[in-house]
Amino acid sequence: MHARCSKTRWFYFIVVVLSQYATFTYRVFSTLMVLLTYLSCAQPFRFSQFMTERRIMQVFFAGHGAVMVLVALALPRVVEGIVIKGNIYIDGVTFLTYFAYVKQFLLMCLLVIMIILYVKSIQRLSQFSKMFSSSSGRNRRNQLLSVLIYCTPPNILMTLTIPREVCMITKGHHLNDTPRYKEICEMSNYIYQLVGNFRFFCASVCTLIAFSDYREPILKAFKKCVLRSEDYSIASNVRRREQELPEKCAKNDTKWIPTAERRLIFKDTKLERRICLD
Repeated sequence: MHARCSKTRWFYFIVVVLSQYATFTYRVFSTLMVLLTYLSCAQPFRFSQFMTERRIMQVFFAGHGAVMVLVALALPRVVEGIVIKGNIYIDGVTFLTYFAYVKQFLLMCLLVIMIILYVKSIQRLSQFSKMFSSSSGRNRRNQLLSVLIYCTPPNILMTLTIPREVCMITKGHHLNDTPRYKEICEMSNYIYQLVGNFRFFCASVCTLIAFSDYREPILKAFKKCVLRSEDYSIASNVRRREQELPEKCAKNDTKWIPTAERRLIFKDTKLERRICLD
């Protein structure tokens, strides 16, 4: 029984670590994406001169470094709370607990930066129609709008998990043990799990809506599937009509059209014209 419980805890530990890694990756790189896109719109000439391919790679590796730092800050708390104590809430302040506090502080900083970038980007979008009428200006505006569409819904979902983080600290320290507060914490934990399951689907849908490079191949594949199903339906109707028409023509004492001509008539009239001649 103890071995089974230990395996369950380690499995849950791996799931939590991978989930947090995916969450941190999205939050860091979505913030970087909005920042770089906004700078390319606000200062296009300086941005093009400064952001060389080498600096883009440096930003990419710096983003992954930030993700690894956040994961490293989360690991002690996950090990202490899940593997050792079997509790998701912080229970008593130890040295390892402060790593979780630093992680939450950095995530809140990312959220504040994202909100500021949202406000600045919306202001910039409202000014674009007055400032730029060239194709390059419209392209930069469309890029910024696409990035905002991609990043906004998942980040709104992430803000819904803030009450759960507060409950993890306050409930673990027994700062408020009233029944009403316990219900709020249980609801916040349920919302956290629901957001975690829905966020990846939401990010995928936003990607298809925002970026034509992903949207157009999906639409083409979908149209091909629809056309194939329509062709199959038409072919089935043709075969069914070809089986029925000889009997009808015989009853009406009419002339039967050869197969090749029948197919031409079917193709031209979309199965609407009679194929028996008087």
